[in-house]
Amino acid sequence: MEKPRIGDALLVALLGVAALLPFLDQTREVSSHEIRHAEIGREMAASGDFLIPTLLGRPYQDKLPLMSGAVAMLYRAAGEPSIMLARLPSAIAAIAGAVLLYGIGCTLSGRQAARFAATGLLGLQGYQDVARTARPDMLFVTATLLACWASTRALAGNGKGGFALAGAACAAASALKGPLACVFCGLFPYAAWFYGGALRSPRGSDWAAFVVGFAGAAAIWVLPVVHRDGGAYLWSFLMQPDLTTWHLVDSIRRFHWPWLYGAIGLLPLALLLPLAVKDALGQGLRPPLAIALAMLMVLSVIPKKRMHYSAPVLPFLTLAIAAAVERRANPRWRHAAQALAAIGLVSAPLYFALVLPRVRPGEDVENVAARRILDRLDPVSPVVCFGEMAERLAFLGRRTEVSEITDDEALSREIERRGGGASVVLPKTYPPLTYLRLMSEVETSIGPWRIYRVDPRVDSS
Repeated sequence: MEKPRIGDALLVALLGVAALLPFLDQTREVSSHEIRHAEIGREMAASGDFLIPTLLGRPYQDKLPLMSGAVAMLYRAAGEPSIMLARLPSAIAAIAGAVLLYGIGCTLSGRQAARFAATGLLGLQGYQDVARTARPDMLFVTATLLACWASTRALAGNGKGGFALAGAACAAASALKGPLACVFCGLFPYAAWFYGGALRSPRGSDWAAFVVGFAGAAAIWVLPVVHRDGGAYLWSFLMQPDLTTWHLVDSIRRFHWPWLYGAIGLLPLALLLPLAVKDALGQGLRPPLAIALAMLMVLSVIPKKRMHYSAPVLPFLTLAIAAAVERRANPRWRHAAQALAAIGLVSAPLYFALVLPRVRPGEDVENVAARRILDRLDPVSPVVCFGEMAERLAFLGRRTEVSEITDDEALSREIERRGGGASVVLPKTYPPLTYLRLMSEVETSIGPWRIYRVDPRVDSS
């Protein structure tokens, strides 16, 4: 157990800025749902409503407004939205997460291992990918690390109110990813205490403080939103399928995927993972690896399994590797680890500067299609669009009157609601035979899309 140093923390932060902030504005590669979260932030900035997020004018129940609020404030400060500003909260959170890991590592594994783990984390493929993406996942990772750091300080006897802060951080993490945050934040103190001899055991008073911190942080948003609509939006969030649907068969069938995703996301330091395993077999399981294994077990039994879900595991796997390297006290292992960490740190800037422009010389193909469609649309008429292309049209065109449809019933309803003059954007494969009488002939064809115009005689009333 060692005391963190400000100089080390500043070094980690500067390396994070150098590795993660360049090329945040690139649009050659746009990840799934990035435009969605960018658009939610745009609508929030335009409306000034920071309580209930909306997507295409309708309440968005999948995620609470923690990330979208941060994005909206950046938009307002800059005066206009952009994909770079939508990604910036994730990048800043990633840098803060690395600094928090340094603090955790000083307590659990010593200062040298902590500094290497924090810098190595910034170069991991999985961590960089989530840090450069406009999704809530990195904010979830950082909120979880904040809860772990606060509870670690409390168990080490250095942090009064540590569990209250951990509870508040857990509330923020829960707003981003649901009850998974409570499981992670609850597992950590016990794993850290049980496998780390220098820490005291969690007490009942600790958990009481945790609950108070959680409730206090949650009340900041819950009380105003319940006062507004009587709890209708909060109930819709709690009853969404992601939180209420459990597919046991799918969980068992894909049990191994989080372990595979974790190993891939750990590159290039994954090459040293066998060293951490050998160290655990010879010296016994220690807190970082114990925490990572506990998280992986939890991820293995949840229904959905995607690569970025393993992001909270990466900091602790990195710390386990760093501690194993330090315990070896072998210069060759240290040099090899430092070389891998350096490769990871420069990989993303080099990829976006040199590789991606050659592999993908132009903008993301979906963005290109959206811009071409926008050029053909009436700038003031409402737009009815099939699928997620609607989100791109709204964000890239800064348009408010855009509706997303996914089936015939929704198409019919939106045509009648929008009325004559509205534009309709449908895939060429979509057979709107029933509604051709309500629409003019195809105006233009853009790639896999066709644009229609609703007959002016259709009454929106």
